[in-house]
Amino acid sequence: KNATNPAYVEAYEKTYNERPTYNAAHSYARWQILEKAVTETKSLDQAKVRDYIASNSFDTVVCPMKYNQYGYSVPTDTIVGQYQDGKPVIVWPKDQANGKFILRH
Repeated sequence: KNATNPAYVEAYEKTYNERPTYNAAHSYARWQILEKAVTETKSLDQAKVRDYIASNSFDTVVCPMKYNQYGYSVPTDTIVGQYQDGKPVIVWPKDQANGKFILRH
């Protein structure tokens, strides 16, 4: 949950008549990052865009995201989820969790 997430979910549900999936939300977040990088650098030059992305954080519909110089996301955008009773539940990090981790043997 963040400032832009409710509007994204509402627009997605209105368009597709279903809640956005994890992949849909993350795809949209990556486009938000690219849009911000192109807007801020005023360029489509791959090196400039890459350097901007590697040196900035981004507030997205999913969560704050940051990438390192190798293009790997750093842990600020990492969550752990489980399907519990057929529904997706966030179990970590604690400040974003809407359920508790269940260990089944």
